[in-house]
Amino acid sequence: MTRRPELSVHGAGAAAVTAAGAGRAVMPRASDDPSEAARRLALLTCLAAGFTTLLDQAVVTPAVPSLTTSLHASKEQVQWLLASYSLTFGLALVPAGRLGDLRGRRRLFLAEVGLFGAGSLLSGLTPAVGFAIAARLAQGIGGGMISSQVLGTIQDLFDGHGRARAMGAYGTAGGVAGVAGPLAGGLLVTMLPLDLGWRAVVAMSAPLAAGTLVLGACHLPRRSGSPSRPARLPSPARAAAAVRTDVPGLALLAAATLAGLLPFVRPELPGAGRAGLGAVALAALAGFAWWERRAGTRDPGRVILPPVLARAPGFVAGTLVSTFWFGAQLAQSVVVTLFLLGPLDVPAMLVVAARLPAAAAMALASAVSWCAATRFGTPAISAGLAAEALLLLALAAALPHTSATGALALLFGVNTLSGLVGGLVDSQNRAQTLLHSPDGPRRSHRPRRGRCPQPAG
Repeated sequence: MTRRPELSVHGAGAAAVTAAGAGRAVMPRASDDPSEAARRLALLTCLAAGFTTLLDQAVVTPAVPSLTTSLHASKEQVQWLLASYSLTFGLALVPAGRLGDLRGRRRLFLAEVGLFGAGSLLSGLTPAVGFAIAARLAQGIGGGMISSQVLGTIQDLFDGHGRARAMGAYGTAGGVAGVAGPLAGGLLVTMLPLDLGWRAVVAMSAPLAAGTLVLGACHLPRRSGSPSRPARLPSPARAAAAVRTDVPGLALLAAATLAGLLPFVRPELPGAGRAGLGAVALAALAGFAWWERRAGTRDPGRVILPPVLARAPGFVAGTLVSTFWFGAQLAQSVVVTLFLLGPLDVPAMLVVAARLPAAAAMALASAVSWCAATRFGTPAISAGLAAEALLLLALAAALPHTSATGALALLFGVNTLSGLVGGLVDSQNRAQTLLHSPDGPRRSHRPRRGRCPQPAG
């Protein structure tokens, strides 16, 4: 869950233009067919949305020390503030994807961007840390729902290596956001008064969300669907499907997620309390698996995890890779940043500067990741995961024994290499996961190994 999870403070127009520019190098070449131009504009909107949500994840951590001082927040409240966005982001992904399939993505996308922007603005206007946590929870719901519609739209509009390139463009937008977001956040915290700096940082996503809202209203298709996925259901069928939404499955999944995360958010809980929450999480997860299997046998269209997906090894493996990948990235980013800002007393701008090459490396690697995937296939993802594990182990072993200067140099080197690996792994794991899903494109659309396919035209 990280994310990982980044762009400009010059307004929504700049965000859209920057994200579009990042994606142009890897987007399919436009033809004279107006539908191709419409797909490019829809992809531009998706890149702007991904850019905006990833920007928010990139800028908050450097603002934590000044926010803590200004609002007199406790360590527990800071942990809730950092975890709240990711918590509701993850909970919103599955039901949002289901709703997008049933009701169409455009309308939901617009509502979700509005919720996300409102949460960002309220976070900046908060009078107390509890209010900020509530606003971040709402913002996470919007961000998770946006992500579902963005990835669903890319899946609807692109097949084969075109989809891989679109995913690469999405990763590039996130990498560019990773450069500009922390840089802008660090500048605001450093240059503005204490109480104003962190407020400007956490509210930075609001104007970008407004611009993304305009792009979505103008360029997202009004009907969902692709040659490999049916268009959204007609109104009577949609109403019937809504009634059949998998409420028990959603409730069990939410309970498992909350119970599993609470011990990490509340480390002061006694051992018995943490063990009890772990038992609840396992029981809820087992109940979810039992319910999905039982309900899916009777009505496969109702459940949020259809049996055919659970039996698709490539889809399951890709989902697990994404889960652990984002979890590791988020944990490393937060823990290392707080360690540098706290015990080592490193200035926020130096921490930001040490991370900028990593984000730039990820943007560059994402731009060519589709080519690596077509040459080497899934072994490229496996090699990237192994390299990332070695980098994290090296960082964990060396960082506690270095000075502030040595820690910055170590972070610079490790994160730059990690950015290159992340750019190659993240977007292509998404594409491969969708490729192996039962609703993915036919095998004839899959890119051939051994060469990078060239755009037509």
